[in-house]
Amino acid sequence: MPEHLNAEPELLLKLLSHTSPPGSTGPVIAIDLDDVLSQTNREICEWHNEVYGTKMELSDFYYFYYWKNPYWGNLQETFSKVKDFYATQRIYDAQPVAGAREGVQALRDMGFRLIIVTARSRDVQEDSWKWVDKWFHGEYLDLISTCGSQFTDFRLRFVRFCCLYRPIYRRRYE
Repeated sequence: MPEHLNAEPELLLKLLSHTSPPGSTGPVIAIDLDDVLSQTNREICEWHNEVYGTKMELSDFYYFYYWKNPYWGNLQETFSKVKDFYATQRIYDAQPVAGAREGVQALRDMGFRLIIVTARSRDVQEDSWKWVDKWFHGEYLDLISTCGSQFTDFRLRFVRFCCLYRPIYRRRYE
């Protein structure tokens, strides 16, 4: 493993310091997009019910992997359904999670630098940023895609995206 993947937290913050606007020295907080900021599962649930005539509810989402949840089918069927959902552009109609904007503002007011981390694929990054900009204009510094990588160890996943910080789509408010 490359040496920089074993970096200590202080080094990670130093590596991320270029994400902060001039004069900002607060710690960085990475926040997930789907179902933390955006009600993505609510939107896909409604779509699934309309298209497939199901009675899916948010309480049916037991796992991050949709194919492990009721109504989705096997892995291949699930990928096909998710692809069809993205083609509708409904993901960008999702409302923010209740209280998310107030929570984000409170974190900013406390001096934290905020970045979004998402497992959304590269081909939807620009549209995802438009959604963020619509609902959270100026609150976030960057949108970072982990490109759906499936690492089993969270620390490795976090260190990897921090140390190899090369967002697919990035916009800064300065």
